[in-house]
Amino acid sequence: MAYIISVDVGTTTMRSCLYSSVCQLIKTFEKTIQLIYVENEDKSISVEMEPERLWQDFLELIKDGVAYLNGQDLGIALCTQRNTFISWDKESLQPCHNLITWKDGRANRVCEEWNQSCTIRAIRAGGWIGSKVTGSARFKAAGGFKFLNAMVSHRFMVLLQSEEKMQKLLNEDRLVMGTLDTWLMNRLSKGKYHITEPSCASSTGLYDPFIRDWGRSILKIIGFPLSVLPSLVNTAKDPLCICNASLLGKEYPVWSTMGDAQAAILGAGVTNSRFVKVSLGTGTFVNVLTEKAHPTFNGVYPLVAWKIGDQFKFTTEARSNDTATCIRWAKISGFFEEISELDSLTIDEKDHGLHFIPAFSGIQTPVDDGKAICGLLGIKPTTNKRQILRSVVDSISFRVKHIWDTILKEVREIQPEAFRVCGGVAKNSIICQQIADLVKVRVERVSEPEFASAKGAALMAGITAGLWNLSECENYVNVEEIFYPSPNTQLFQQYEQWIHAMERCLNFYETDK
Repeated sequence: MAYIISVDVGTTTMRSCLYSSVCQLIKTFEKTIQLIYVENEDKSISVEMEPERLWQDFLELIKDGVAYLNGQDLGIALCTQRNTFISWDKESLQPCHNLITWKDGRANRVCEEWNQSCTIRAIRAGGWIGSKVTGSARFKAAGGFKFLNAMVSHRFMVLLQSEEKMQKLLNEDRLVMGTLDTWLMNRLSKGKYHITEPSCASSTGLYDPFIRDWGRSILKIIGFPLSVLPSLVNTAKDPLCICNASLLGKEYPVWSTMGDAQAAILGAGVTNSRFVKVSLGTGTFVNVLTEKAHPTFNGVYPLVAWKIGDQFKFTTEARSNDTATCIRWAKISGFFEEISELDSLTIDEKDHGLHFIPAFSGIQTPVDDGKAICGLLGIKPTTNKRQILRSVVDSISFRVKHIWDTILKEVREIQPEAFRVCGGVAKNSIICQQIADLVKVRVERVSEPEFASAKGAALMAGITAGLWNLSECENYVNVEEIFYPSPNTQLFQQYEQWIHAMERCLNFYETDK
């Protein structure tokens, strides 16, 4: 019997989840991730993680799983937060800087300058003309191209231009970089493997989903050194790397690795376009599976869901970066003590007249506005804590509605049977019911929603191990509760008012030139 240790490296929590050969969750181990916040001179916020601490916690979680299974046959699955990256010396394996997280804002100004440049304007114009002449999806996507701070490319370039150590290593052909999956497998193999796979790569801005390879043309334009990039491999089918025996007592295979949002697609039992996956974790990620990369705009992006053998599956994705972030803010601010209080604490506070705008990291889909401000509008002398908390809860379902309306404009042919929701915030039934009411589609909350990414990675690993195939994966996912849409005129009125309030919070912060 083969077991799977699935390690989910999130933004606030890292877990190792042990799964049986029928993908039943047996045991979990958990560590808290510490984020480092630094305000830069241009008022942007750098968000980092200390690499050695994360590595030691990661290794300890795997060791805990190995010890618990006590010599049983096993393989490792990884799913990681995407777009968090690090650079290192490929000979000594020493990092050049902290892990730069996906929430890091240091490249906001550089991205804005590039987006206003003649070069990018020319690319857009050429893409627009090319799409009209050829009908090419890739040209159409180029017509709306712009750089985002969430992409790895410019955050890496900002570091490269400021770090002499990185420049020296680059000149000596010793500098490499990678997202978390790449770095962790490099460390597990003691430098033998420098690889990634398309689900992680496709969200970085370094990868072109239309040619299914690194986007070398655009990277050359910005001066990105192609030599630092990892090799691309499959998400599953063959073992990706072998852990060095000195770390875990023997060699163990890594059977799969995935980006966390894509892993959650599979972990929610979504293998086709019948269902829409909604992750409600640190951020909100809405994913629709497609057979090809769709050219999309307005903060909706074509990504690779996974690659098994030579078969690609794509996803159209839209997001909001601040979901559990807002719940944590409300807790720290004293609006509640235990997460279990949320359903009962807010259930009677519907007509509060408040509009909370979840924009600690700006507004992503549909405006990609890094200068938006987080706001609480409509405060009165009679406003109380319960009402403020309710407005925070409401904002999460409103953002899902906001995102879904944008996706429908971009990918018109989708008619899902249901939304599959997962992530820790999905435990809140008010949010799930409001989503169903707003999108007018039933919402299915999967069992163990906080472990959906880990389960998806385990399911992908099981494909490599020969335990099941892709079409069988949904059989291993159970639905915990179903929320059916109901008429709710008041909720739609509140949503329209919330949209008006959100528009007041856009483009608030000026970027220093």
